[in-house]
Amino acid sequence: MERQTTDVIDLKATLENDTGAVLVHLLGSINSCETEVELLEVAIGIVCECTESKIGWIGALDADGNFKGICRVGSQSQVTPFDQRLDGLWAEAVSQGEPIIRIGDDCPSPLALDPKTSKLSSLVIVPFAVDSRCGFIAAANSPNPYEASTVNLLVDLSKVIAVSLGQKRIEESLREREERFRVIADSARDGIVMIDSAGEVTYWNEAAERMFGYTADEMMGQELHLVITPKHLHTAYLEGFQRFQETGTGPAIGKTLELPAIRKDGSEFTVELSLSAVRSHDGWHAIGLIRDITERKQAEAILQESEQRFRAIFEDSADGIVIGDFESRGFRMVNKKIREMLGYEGQELEKLSISDIWAERWQGRMADVLGSLSAEPTQSINGCEIKRKDGSTFHADVVISLLSLGGRRHFMAIIRDITQRKALEYQLAQVQKLQSIGQLAAGIAHEINTPMQYIGDNTLFLKDAFGDLSRLLHAIRSQSECKQGVAIPGSLIETIDIDFIAEEIPKAIDQILEGVKRVTKIVKAMKDFSHPDEEVAAPFDLNKAIESTVTIARNEWKYVADCELQLDPSLPPILGFQGEFNQAILNMVINAAHAIGEVVGKDSNRKGKITITTRRDGDWVEVRISDTGCGIPPEVRNRIFDPFFTTKEVGKGTGQGLTIAHSVIVEKHKGSLRFESEVGKGTTFIIRLPIRQVVSEGAQR
Repeated sequence: MERQTTDVIDLKATLENDTGAVLVHLLGSINSCETEVELLEVAIGIVCECTESKIGWIGALDADGNFKGICRVGSQSQVTPFDQRLDGLWAEAVSQGEPIIRIGDDCPSPLALDPKTSKLSSLVIVPFAVDSRCGFIAAANSPNPYEASTVNLLVDLSKVIAVSLGQKRIEESLREREERFRVIADSARDGIVMIDSAGEVTYWNEAAERMFGYTADEMMGQELHLVITPKHLHTAYLEGFQRFQETGTGPAIGKTLELPAIRKDGSEFTVELSLSAVRSHDGWHAIGLIRDITERKQAEAILQESEQRFRAIFEDSADGIVIGDFESRGFRMVNKKIREMLGYEGQELEKLSISDIWAERWQGRMADVLGSLSAEPTQSINGCEIKRKDGSTFHADVVISLLSLGGRRHFMAIIRDITQRKALEYQLAQVQKLQSIGQLAAGIAHEINTPMQYIGDNTLFLKDAFGDLSRLLHAIRSQSECKQGVAIPGSLIETIDIDFIAEEIPKAIDQILEGVKRVTKIVKAMKDFSHPDEEVAAPFDLNKAIESTVTIARNEWKYVADCELQLDPSLPPILGFQGEFNQAILNMVINAAHAIGEVVGKDSNRKGKITITTRRDGDWVEVRISDTGCGIPPEVRNRIFDPFFTTKEVGKGTGQGLTIAHSVIVEKHKGSLRFESEVGKGTTFIIRLPIRQVVSEGAQR
């Protein structure tokens, strides 16, 4: 790199007359330099020219402990940068802080130069300090010997250079910081604005340009408040700014405020403003961070609307709703309906936990449900008992879910009072039962009438036979009172067919006993079928229940089908509600008979078949009711359990039979009810019921 160092004056000539003029020239020259390297080049050029030296060095210690600077060789200002540690005489001069002069063989190897090509014949080293760090000026190979005056000149020059070098480093540091600030400010998503003591814009970053629509050039020198604030706030802003000008304080300083702002196109939006005060030589300046919070305000409005909707749904829900802490089980939120259900007022419920509202016999089961929410986050419990404040209970369906609120696990329970529904279900079941009894009454009467007929006929025969035998017995008695040897009148013996009577009376008695047995069986079946409804589940014999139901329904199926029972005798008792189970089986048997009836019609020579099987399958009992009827069309299969749905002709069925069966099996007994069907071949209904330990489950319920 080449640089001309004596553009205006002859430094050597000037030095002989006025050293001060040289120092002034040096100061002027280096102050015009843009960079530290440029300053060093100018300074070492002046040093070499003033001392008539062929080689010159200038450098300073950097943060890494190396000396960094340049070496000038020749009159054309050919410079070589160096960055190395000092040793020998170089290090000695700098460490002692005193100038050193060497001539001839005492000169050390040249710094930053090849010692083979560059020999030192004379050397002067003058140390100096800059920014609390060491530096040095050195000159070598002058045709004139270095004397004390040379050292004094270099000391004066080093002082000027040290001051300028320190100033230059400060300026470069400030420029670097300012550049970093501008890079950060221009890449920031928030608007960054600076105003001076007059309130005029001195800085306006790219984010502010995008936010307000004004370019930096348009905003420079503009009075900020008058440009970006609504007119109705100008007076308040100006009053506040007056206070700021005087004291550096104000209603917005050191705070974050939400304020309205105006874009270049006149549209108004909401910003978040943070202001800081900075004291300068001409008064108080301000730096503002401006964030467009339009989207946030919209999101807040949506959230608020959502919160209001949630509150409305939560409070006005027809179901009771409670939200509580999952760990403590304590309530956090309860709605109006649950207060009404339980009889609590105000904040009373919030002091309770979820376990306080379960009836005693449901405590264990509900604790298990809550404990298993981690594995199964939503669970439904039908027909559980809820305890009111006064100690009374009612039945409810409950859905409990696990949810996360504010980083903590919570539970939400939705509680529906089913007292009214259970009453309606009970009434419907009674109506269905009465309907079934009415429907079966004629058939049962017919079933009883048949054995009663032959009981009557045989009884009349016994009556007649007894009359004949009575006359014969009287004759025999009379003969015993007469003399021996007198025979019974032949005419009497001829009128009584003793052989016939002796043969037929035992048969008549057997037929009477069979008839009585048949009637007894029907009556017992009716009694079993009409098992009273229970409030609490109790163990019952499932096979026996099926047999009784099939017996009383005999008149419904015997004309169209044969009924085969394949019942597993090893089945354990089932915990449940026998009366309702009987009704479910009856409904499905009648349905099977009707389905077969549609196939065989009125042809009494053809019959279908109903097969009922029971078996144990692990912890379950399975009941299959199969028929060889018409099957269920695919288009209605998803509706057969719907209330009042039927495919039968008007007047035959109410559409409630399978609905009640599904309710009894699935809801009451926690089992399952499904079917397999093929059109034209028949249908199989499959009931699965859990086998529960009678003692433990009965005690729990």
